[in-house]
Amino acid sequence: MRWPSLIQFALVFIILTVSYTKADIPDEQYWGHKGTYLIFGKPDTKFQASFKYLFIKKHLAYFGYTQLTFWDIFLQSFPLKDINLSPEIFKRINIDRPYINKLDIGLYEHLSNGKDGLESKAWDRFYIKGYGEKKFKYFELGWDYKAYYFYSVARQTTGIRKHIGHLETTFYISNLFNNFIVDDKFSARIIWGGLYSHRPNLGAQELNYIFSIRPLRHHVKFRIQYYHGYMESLLYYDRHVSALRIGFGLD
Repeated sequence: MRWPSLIQFALVFIILTVSYTKADIPDEQYWGHKGTYLIFGKPDTKFQASFKYLFIKKHLAYFGYTQLTFWDIFLQSFPLKDINLSPEIFKRINIDRPYINKLDIGLYEHLSNGKDGLESKAWDRFYIKGYGEKKFKYFELGWDYKAYYFYSVARQTTGIRKHIGHLETTFYISNLFNNFIVDDKFSARIIWGGLYSHRPNLGAQELNYIFSIRPLRHHVKFRIQYYHGYMESLLYYDRHVSALRIGFGLD
């Protein structure tokens, strides 16, 4: 893939992003999930598409799907380094408590590179994820925590347990600005490494700053992301990565 192809891909993504509005999808039956974005940097470009679909409204049962692609645009042929596919099924429970607003019960979450045999890298797990938030006059604080249990890990991926642990937490602060910059959010995600989630240095930390500008607030959001640690992709789950990327997306 040459530079013209890369530019064409970026332009198509921008057009689709700018043409997208929340009014296109009613009642949040089909909606964003873990973020859809395209961000550029080293060691590679990162493209993620993620959505969830409410397939049983009465019981708030969702199907979610996330596809994460790592694309090396600095090599002559622009190869795709790794593709991670993650379908899941979860039930949402709304809870009105001071420190938890909703709870997701992940009945099934799968992550794989879509390959078979000796090249297969994959795991399956069950999870519980809680969300909380606190609104103040000028900003909003939020947090979520996710505890999970692996009931299946591919043979080629057994070492992943010491890097991903059993716990993941995220904290965020949003709406700090309300002038030219709008709808901003700063988040910090921590994957607690170690077999008992007791060694964060074996896990990972991810910082995101997401914002829009007033003329485009309903169409596109810009993203600055810094990833530090292990498990960014299945291909190199045991390789330490420090990556700064900048780009744009839907949410």
